[in-house]
Formats: sequence, C-alpha cells, structure tokens
Amino acid sequence: MPYFSKNGSIPKTTIDDTSGWVLVPNPPTEIPEGKQLCWLNWEWIIRDPKPEDREGYQWNWQHDTKSWVESPWQTNQLELSQGSDSE
Repeated sequence: MPYFSKNGSIPKTTIDDTSGWVLVPNPPTEIPEGKQLCWLNWEWIIRDPKPEDREGYQWNWQHDTKSWVESPWQTNQLELSQGSDSE
C-alpha cells in the first residue's frame, strides 16, 4: 500500500484531491521492542522514546546525530508586585 505526504506531513495512505501529495517510502514493519517509529524530516526514524525531562533541563531530538540531547531549560519567573489600592 503506497504512502503519501504533503509538505512533510505524517504520511498516509488516503489523500484528498488537492495538489502537492508525493509518494514516500513505506514505514518499516519491524520496530524493536521499546523503540518508536517517527516521521521526521522526510524520513522514517526508529528511535528510543524521549527520556523524562528533569527540572531545569529538557531532551531535544538531534536529527543530524539521530539521538536525544539534554539541554538546559531556562525558566523565567515573572514577579508581580501587589499595588496598593487606595479607596
């Protein structure tokens, strides 16, 4: 069964009558246990699931190395001061 994608969208087997659909490779049929299948940057990737983020850090997918990379995640806290309401 052929798969089609439009503008890099997740491939599907049924398409509408709009233009721009292109034929893409079929997804792999064998995915090892504990792995996940993803459509990224016009190709099927079998990868480990995203690790759990920890406080102050997040995991991001590095497509060039095909690996998860942990990066610092800066959070900004907005402090609001309570104004005095004079009535």
